Amino acid sequence: MKCPHLMKWVIFSCMANEQPYDPSLFELREYCTGKQHKKCPFYLKLVSEKYEVLV
Repeated sequence: MKCPHLMKWVIFSCMANEQPYDPSLFELREYCTGKQHKKCPFYLKLVSEKYEVLV
């Protein structure tokens, strides 16, 4: 399953960061296009911030 924050248009962009971000080819391969997206630094930050709000 690919990362739910990955958006494809003409280029790939990620909305998990505070501003739109264009992942590198390495990030696309390592994080965005498979189950590894849960290890992405932006994804981890987003999840931890949501958790802090809930606590």
